Amino acid sequence: MRVYTDNVVFADRVLTPSVGEWTPIGLRSGALGGLAGALYGVDVLLCSEKVVDEEFEHLFLVETAPRSQYDVLIACAREGGQLPHGILCLAGEGRRFHGFRQRAWASPRGNIYLSVFFAPRREIASFGAGFMALAAVSVAEAIDTVPGLAGRTRLKWVNDILIDEAKVCGVLAHTLSEGTRVTGAILGIGLNVETVPPVEPTVFVPRAGALVEYCREGESCSMGVVLGYLIAALGRNYRLLVEDGCERLLGKYRERSAVIGREVTVYDDTPGREGEIVAEGRVSGIGENLELLVGDRAEPVTRGRLAFKSFQST
Repeated sequence: MRVYTDNVVFADRVLTPSVGEWTPIGLRSGALGGLAGALYGVDVLLCSEKVVDEEFEHLFLVETAPRSQYDVLIACAREGGQLPHGILCLAGEGRRFHGFRQRAWASPRGNIYLSVFFAPRREIASFGAGFMALAAVSVAEAIDTVPGLAGRTRLKWVNDILIDEAKVCGVLAHTLSEGTRVTGAILGIGLNVETVPPVEPTVFVPRAGALVEYCREGESCSMGVVLGYLIAALGRNYRLLVEDGCERLLGKYRERSAVIGREVTVYDDTPGREGEIVAEGRVSGIGENLELLVGDRAEPVTRGRLAFKSFQST
């Protein structure tokens, strides 16, 4: 895999183990050149090689991103130039980062802000749910690899990863298609590793956390180590998705669910209607498109913002 950066000190800090010699390289044309220009604003970068998962061929490292790399990947994929399959974009910090429904995302140093581009160019049943599940499950499995954290994560519908009820990660998924073929999938992952972000508590996110809080004393829980685990999990689960379909990934998502069997309230998140209750009751299951089955409601819940009853004021 080719690794690109404009800051070797940052690159050596986040790559474990670090790479070897860096060579100047020009990326001036084609879809990859357009992406590099949007990420860095320059044509010449430093390039090296690193052996990682076979699914990925390009890793762009930016110490400080002026805008969301997730948004940049979506824009470049839509512009008509065909981005190559297997692109990773990692920022050390940034501005204008966001979570689900464009909610602001704090991005202090020491955490993983990773955007991923896949180009399946094939039919995938329930692909929207499949890629959301791929992102969430991959984060959970990467965290499992950290000493002391195996089996600790739970997935809060639809895109939050929790440890002991604290949110340590949020994921995003955006897919592009032509007819029945999925031409591109962009994943966004914000994983708190070394730093707890300053987040005002709400009923939706009562507390934010970071992996370092839960690691065994003396064990390594660095950004670089966790990034390696995460890239491996993403590659492994992408192959599972394209080879076997969504069923096994959705099964993994349900097994990790923090909401099945719990009393919840789901609020409307449509602009202008925030705060209106969509559904209340005990969650009995999660459907094939990640829809939520709540209480005695006849129709499944397909969108909204979920709060656990135990965290709501009486």
